[in-house]
Amino acid sequence: MLKVVGILLIILASTLIGTYFVKRHLYYLEDLQALLKGLTMLESEIHYAKSPLPIALEQIGIRLETNVRLFFIETAQELQKKSGKSIFIIWKETIEKNMPYTYLTKEEQKLLDSFGKTLGYLDREMQIKNIALIKSSLNEQIQQAFSYKNQQATLYQRLGILGGLLLIIILL
Repeated sequence: MLKVVGILLIILASTLIGTYFVKRHLYYLEDLQALLKGLTMLESEIHYAKSPLPIALEQIGIRLETNVRLFFIETAQELQKKSGKSIFIIWKETIEKNMPYTYLTKEEQKLLDSFGKTLGYLDREMQIKNIALIKSSLNEQIQQAFSYKNQQATLYQRLGILGGLLLIIILL
């Protein structure tokens, strides 16, 4: 009886580990899509609404669902303090501070840092072109993440189950 319970616990734990890796990748995909959505909204705010940057960033942050919203909200709050720091420094500090709360990678952090260098400094048309460039990079990463998810999702789940079965065979 005790062996059966142990076997079931090992299979359950290994299956959950496989599911964890699948979910982690899904959250990464959600963060990428939220970032793309936020940049699209920022592009619209700059192009059509012509809102001041702190107000635009705050409005965008409120509308986003994932922790990516922290990038926009905290940058807006720091800009409203008028601390004398440049927009790039504020953006970079906010990104570094909040990256651990997202599933984004170092590659996206570098992309966001490069975006922050031009944020608020170029004229309206150049900012829109820069946002379009960042969005195209994000679209490519989203496509890669989707294809990776389709290939690897079942693999992770099956490896979890098979790893548990292997462990049971070794222990018996």
